Amino acid sequence: MEHSRLPIDVCEQVIDSISSTPPWWSQVPSVLQDRDSLLACAWTCSAWYPRARLHLYHTVAFERPRQVELFIRSIHENPSLPDLVRALNVYFAWDAYIPFAQSALFTTLRHLRSMVIIHTTRSWARRSIWHYPPHHHVLVTQYSLTDLAFDLDPSHADMLAYAVRIIWSLRELESLRINFKINELYRQVRAMRLGRVHSLRRPWSCAKLTVLTIRGSLLTLYETMQILPPCVFGTEVEQLAVDMDDPISEVYARSHPLLEQISAMSSLTELRLCASATGTGWKSISISLPLFLRSLPSPESLRVVSIKAINHYEEGTRSAFLSSLMRVNAESQMLPNLSILGLELTDDDSHDAAWWKEKLLECMPALRGRNIMAVKINAYTNSRDGWRIEDLQDDFGIEEY
Repeated sequence: MEHSRLPIDVCEQVIDSISSTPPWWSQVPSVLQDRDSLLACAWTCSAWYPRARLHLYHTVAFERPRQVELFIRSIHENPSLPDLVRALNVYFAWDAYIPFAQSALFTTLRHLRSMVIIHTTRSWARRSIWHYPPHHHVLVTQYSLTDLAFDLDPSHADMLAYAVRIIWSLRELESLRINFKINELYRQVRAMRLGRVHSLRRPWSCAKLTVLTIRGSLLTLYETMQILPPCVFGTEVEQLAVDMDDPISEVYARSHPLLEQISAMSSLTELRLCASATGTGWKSISISLPLFLRSLPSPESLRVVSIKAINHYEEGTRSAFLSSLMRVNAESQMLPNLSILGLELTDDDSHDAAWWKEKLLECMPALRGRNIMAVKINAYTNSRDGWRIEDLQDDFGIEEY
């Protein structure tokens, strides 16, 4: 079809919605998840092709060395192609070096601002070989990156040092997502190697970093951040999201290095905490949230606190979770400018958002009269097809998860 039967601006809005921008705290989306739909739009008619092409080439992914070579050949044959690229996803192969940082790319990808580095270790029984030289981070910083994401490989003793080198060397870095999955086996080795990395920190390192998302169990974060220097992510963070995979004891939580990082965030305006789907993952939130709030150097700057906790629909767990939030009541009085306390919870369909809101206010009476609480319930409902989730109510005044 040569011409669109609908107004082109409407068609372009539909195409834009296929690959919408994820929220700042979200996981890295798959590059392939929207490709088939965008290709279908590009093939539908010539009028749709430019908009579909814009999204198709927004993110380039390298999984094998050969793909880099083919992409460089493509941009030589089509000089307008590099102007469409805004993001680069690099999948570190366990058996190969991906030459993604070379002059043929960082001199042509002038609009590249986002990079994701993900490990692809295929065998946990076999230790992968680190293929990147000590000064490879210098090549990576030739890109004008403002957004960076790392999924750290638990089998690479060098990858944490590599990540820190890049984070500290990007002058314009504004947003960082980092997933800690480091094995205890390499803790001492990493500590020795990170000792040499500390000298690379500059006064301007992370000076513009305002958005930070940290993923991993609090115990893993505890072990890893202990070998990192204080305030490794700077002091200018305004939006912080922490995903917790496992519960942690209060003894560990009270001395957690993350508290020292938070204590330096005088500009923090938004804090998001998410517990995993494990039955006891919510305990990480009930223990950590009061400690995080007490660590704030400027409580008056905090505007939004969001909590996402999953699997709390059993009676015992529900009561325990509510009781645990009573310790947040005193801290909430220290937040005079808090405008939204958002909670996303899971429960059966007999306990809707209104029920939860009333119970939460009973546990946190200091919030009564402030009209700042928003509750979203993901309800588990029995059906012939098994369990299914349906949203009963969503009155969040902010972006939802």
